[in-house]
Amino acid sequence: LPKDTEVTALAVFDGKLWVGTPAGIAWADLSLPNLQDPDSWTSTRVAIGAIVTQLIVFNGELFAADDGVVWVFDPESNSFSADLIFTGEDNLLNLGIFRNRLLINRHNGGSQVRLRAGDWEAETTQGFKFVNAMATQGTAIWAGTNEGLRVIGASTPPKLLEPAANQFFEMEILDDGELWVASVPDDKDRSQRFGFYQFNGEDWRVHNF
Repeated sequence: LPKDTEVTALAVFDGKLWVGTPAGIAWADLSLPNLQDPDSWTSTRVAIGAIVTQLIVFNGELFAADDGVVWVFDPESNSFSADLIFTGEDNLLNLGIFRNRLLINRHNGGSQVRLRAGDWEAETTQGFKFVNAMATQGTAIWAGTNEGLRVIGASTPPKLLEPAANQFFEMEILDDGELWVASVPDDKDRSQRFGFYQFNGEDWRVHNF
């Protein structure tokens, strides 16, 4: 793994740090003294042209995804195999855990949950469209859409006072329940404020850039 390789996803699994890159997936043992040494890393290309943007650990398995395929890691063969291949033009947005099942979400709002290896079914409870970012926790889904923040399975927070043109591009819920949202202005007006928004369950705190 060359130094300064772009990292597109991160996960910790089986005592190793796993990273998605524009060239595939790389991993290194966390017990090694110098993870900046390229020789500490092993890498593989999951598919030609695949840029892995999602890594998640669920039920003792490691999953990876680009915008068209979900792969699962097989420790015995030390390789990734396709578990779901998308059809159509609507690409994957996010991998998450919802109601104790692995969930994928697509940009137009379509969702699927994994029942078992290679077996996925449509999830009809979401109903969001034009989703730009998503986070899940327990039975709750938080989605940043073109129309603002949408929530299923949790109390709707106070209105986030940001410019209407801003777009969410990343969301994360921490173990303590805090929701962090990152947004950027649209291409038409770069003078608008943008940055991180932190929700502690009662109020928003703005961290502008």
